[in-house]
Amino acid sequence: AVRPEQSGARVQRHPHGAVLRERVGRRLRAAQIADEKAEQLRGKVAVGGAIAKRGEGGPTLRRLRSVARRVESRRRASGQRLAERAEIVMRFHDLILERRDEAMDLIQLETGKARRHALEEVWDVALVARFYALHGERIVRSRRRPGALPGFSRAREHHHPWGVAGIIAPWNYPLSLAVTDAIPALLAGNAAVLKPDLQTTFTALWASALPTADTRNSTPT
Repeated sequence: AVRPEQSGARVQRHPHGAVLRERVGRRLRAAQIADEKAEQLRGKVAVGGAIAKRGEGGPTLRRLRSVARRVESRRRASGQRLAERAEIVMRFHDLILERRDEAMDLIQLETGKARRHALEEVWDVALVARFYALHGERIVRSRRRPGALPGFSRAREHHHPWGVAGIIAPWNYPLSLAVTDAIPALLAGNAAVLKPDLQTTFTALWASALPTADTRNSTPT
């Protein structure tokens, strides 16, 4: 039988021991941060795309409605045209491909996926972003529809922003599921509130900061 101290000595002499210890250390630090966040969020449940504490329905819901009103007011005040929003989405497309290594590192760190599976999420997000940036204006433009009485009435279909879109993203596809639903919502003129899984918060934070990233820096600002 090998004693624990002998086993530890063998790990120390392993040619890749330093790399393995560094990777394990990073995962442990990430797990510690996730545990701290989980402790802070314990006892809370998702309500209408946001977070409300159990037993505090009245005051908490009033605060959530206040936040939603402020988000909606800010969205209306921005006054961006759809073409301007499409430019931002296309910039996001370019950045997600330019910084794909950062995205794959985070996905692998938080989910344990293989590199090629992490790359699949990057391609998925890039394809969705490019599609809506190029075709979003055509999708939401007004259209003529048959009236109730053909020949005597006319009808047109108009698309208007809903306001605030709530997105709850699970852990198994932390980039795809956090971003691909948000892109069309934001492009259509909505605001978005994202609640990622506690195990994959870093990927979601990285993706949400990417559109405002400074390309001269190695990480989003």
